[in-house]
Amino acid sequence: ESPISEMSCYLPVEEPMEEDDEKQDKVVKVVKKKQKNIQEEAEKLRRSKEDSQLEELKAKADLLKIKADKAVKIHQNAGYNYENECKRVVQRRAAYDSRTKNKKNIIDQGKRLKKLHESERERRQTEKEELDKVRAKYNT
Repeated sequence: ESPISEMSCYLPVEEPMEEDDEKQDKVVKVVKKKQKNIQEEAEKLRRSKEDSQLEELKAKADLLKIKADKAVKIHQNAGYNYENECKRVVQRRAAYDSRTKNKKNIIDQGKRLKKLHESERERRQTEKEELDKVRAKYNT
């Protein structure tokens, strides 16, 4: 037999296997630890990415809320402006009607005064003519 085989029978067979197992266990532990660390980092990155996306979405939601509030205010102001303009139109119409009514009243008053003056003039004229007739009667 070869000297190697003779030597091999005296060597303990189980010990190197245990050492290999222990080395493998250490390697496996290190690998598992690294995998766990990598998974934890990946989870942290995912969470931070989700948080940043959530913050972006919150910022967008805030902007949209501000825009919606502005749109509501604009709509309300437009409604108020429309109502106020309707009131102004009614007021203008009432003022115009009152002016035209007053104008008609003034014109009517002018016509009445004119008729009154004409009737007064005619009355004076008739009195004068009657007075002239009476004078002519007594003078002749």
